[in-house]
Amino acid sequence: MPRGSTDAHSILSKTLTAVVLSTLINVSVEAGSCLTSLKVSWDTWAPFHYQDAHGQMQGYAVQVLNEMAKRAQCKLSYVQRPWKRTLNELATGDVDLAMETLKTPEREQFALFSGPYSPTVIQLYHNTNSARAWNIRTLADLERYPGVRIGVARGDSFGSEIDQWLAQSHPGIVVDVAPTMQANLQKLAYGRIDLAFASSLSAIAVIKSLRLNTISPLAVGWTIEDAHFAFSKISVSDGDFQRMNQALESMRKDGKLAELVRLYRH
Repeated sequence: MPRGSTDAHSILSKTLTAVVLSTLINVSVEAGSCLTSLKVSWDTWAPFHYQDAHGQMQGYAVQVLNEMAKRAQCKLSYVQRPWKRTLNELATGDVDLAMETLKTPEREQFALFSGPYSPTVIQLYHNTNSARAWNIRTLADLERYPGVRIGVARGDSFGSEIDQWLAQSHPGIVVDVAPTMQANLQKLAYGRIDLAFASSLSAIAVIKSLRLNTISPLAVGWTIEDAHFAFSKISVSDGDFQRMNQALESMRKDGKLAELVRLYRH
């Protein structure tokens, strides 16, 4: 639940700067504050991160991150970006941190990942007004429905099993890429696609918010690895990353993380 690019010289410059800072400034992870304010990229993805009517950042991931920053004595600033741009700018160091990020080999090339904090279940959603009957227990079952149109959001990862399946060619299956998960569910409501992959918690929030009463999950689901916070290797020092990650682990140990999970699952 995108970005401009910079040239090789700029990327090298930022990398060297980060290395010099982390080398010359020997900051203890257990004490002190972050070297710089961390720029956090977000898009509207309730219930994880969104802006309320008063312009305040809300959501499960936001609450977890704000508590981490408080414990680590790090300052945060939130900037709104489309998800694909967020990944691109994380790679170039133009933003420092992304929320609700699944760990993939490609992303590990440019990002450091915190410990897990967000249990994720992926489900297939359908329109209950459709006359089509679905009997799907595995991804392979989708191939029994020639012409099926499946919606995904650009830049989203759905775990290794689904990602690998989507990367392959499946004759008769059309993968429809939309800018956001919200757009996918709206297209599903209008009958422009037949099914859509989505994180269950996010889909529930969107369905409720947009009153998409005919959209419902199929019984099949994929429990995938928890989501992580992703920190740019270019712009975030190792000390700041370690400080924030240790704050998350302290939340896990003292029960604060479990408390926030319960708050958003009920």
